[in-house]
Amino acid sequence: MRGGNKTVKKIFSLGIALIMLVFSLSFGVSAESLFGGVIDPGGHLTSEESQRVTLKAQNAVRETGMNIIIYVCDNVGGDKSDYGVMDHADVTYESICGKNTDGILLLINLDNKFDYISTSGVAINYFSDYRIDKMFDMFWDDLVAQRYADAACGFVDSVLYYYRQGKANHQTEIAGREVEPEDFAALLLGSMIFALIIGIVIYTGNQKRYKLQKASTKEYIVNGSLLLNQRTDTFVKTIVNRVYSPRNTGSSGGGGSRSHSSTHHSSGGGRHGGGGRHR
Repeated sequence: MRGGNKTVKKIFSLGIALIMLVFSLSFGVSAESLFGGVIDPGGHLTSEESQRVTLKAQNAVRETGMNIIIYVCDNVGGDKSDYGVMDHADVTYESICGKNTDGILLLINLDNKFDYISTSGVAINYFSDYRIDKMFDMFWDDLVAQRYADAACGFVDSVLYYYRQGKANHQTEIAGREVEPEDFAALLLGSMIFALIIGIVIYTGNQKRYKLQKASTKEYIVNGSLLLNQRTDTFVKTIVNRVYSPRNTGSSGGGGSRSHSSTHHSSGGGRHGGGGRHR
């Protein structure tokens, strides 16, 4: 059984290599250069759409220095679980660009509709779990409507958007935006200093206004003026209300925190980040 799996992987790698050869002849992408473009074995994009997406991806490759791939897939293989789709995306990237190189791949999954973004190398640091989820938001409507060329272009736009914001690791979302950790630390320190100053001012003012009196034997309560009554309540029944709070399970990644890139290793041995979403 294992031998059969190895044979399938060899055939798959050979097929990807042949596709890459055709792409290099069609669009002038050399084997040594970074790759930017569309892998569409099923021909779901027209020639004009493929050229439009490829040109956009190659321009982004020149700016980012990373491989940018859009893979339109009809068959993710025998394992159609979320893990199987994730591994298929990772191994496809490795077959095209090599292990642990810098780049990102969008798997448009026409098989079971679990689309996935795989990151490798320095791209893991730029595209955190949180950012990948937001990237899907940017082209999700086109993807659901099966406008795959528009979705691919939106994906490239999202790559450039977050690349220009800088590396994402250890960033924290505050008031709907991302800030670098040093900005958050400065904001926290400034707030603490401001609160300390306000506390000192209030304490000093109260100390001047209210003077503490020394203890004395003077009575402050008039005899017979304080009455204490005891009352008890008897509860017959107890009512418990429970409210169901659903969780959003639309997106899934490696299980890391929102501001970090959770990582894993593919069956091919490469280190990857990424995340996916069900249509």
